[in-house]
Amino acid sequence: MAGTTKLTRVLASAALLASLNGSAYAQSMNLPMGGDSKPMTDEEREKKAEQERAYKAAIGKIPDQKPSSDPWGTIRPSGSQTKQNSK
Repeated sequence: MAGTTKLTRVLASAALLASLNGSAYAQSMNLPMGGDSKPMTDEEREKKAEQERAYKAAIGKIPDQKPSSDPWGTIRPSGSQTKQNSK
């Protein structure tokens, strides 16, 4: 019975190490994730520059945000007033 327990532990340890090594190996693989890495043509550069200009123009049209309004701000007492009232 003791030999079976040792064998089970050894096999479980080996399976655990194999699964951990598989994950580490998959992370170290150097696969291109961004697709083709060929150089851009002049046409593609111009298109990308136009998209960037359009993006910046659209961002510039967004109005500034107003400070958040607190509807309870005038009703709640400030911290110094509550300290004076508690005395």
